[in-house]
Amino acid sequence: MIYVFDFETAGEGAYTADNKLKTVLPLERGLTYKIDIVFPPGPAHLLHVQIRDAIHPVWPANTDADFAGDNEVITFEDEYPLLEPPYQLEVHTWNLDDTYPHRVIIRIGIKSPEKEEIERLEPLYMRLPVYYRV
Repeated sequence: MIYVFDFETAGEGAYTADNKLKTVLPLERGLTYKIDIVFPPGPAHLLHVQIRDAIHPVWPANTDADFAGDNEVITFEDEYPLLEPPYQLEVHTWNLDDTYPHRVIIRIGIKSPEKEEIERLEPLYMRLPVYYRV
């Protein structure tokens, strides 16, 4: 499943590194496999993004780092488990633009852990004689 979140962070000093906008991303139980952070044209590296699991940094993993961009997509693969409720992550954003708000689009791919387990066991299943297969 792919989840897409599109939101805006106000400019004019409304949100800073010390006063971040926190947006909850409701997800499903599973394992992340692909993450896209899309910066449309305009923010000129003034919009900053961190993705966290409560207080723990997830992407980027180092506490004081963040993503920023302009007319670019930051994409990467990473497996991060969401196995206990609440199945959600938080996006922390702040905008250093003194005039304009800026948008960011977050896409997160989630795989079902049950499906992963099935894929892991399938080679063993296929080695069973046909009459043992369900």
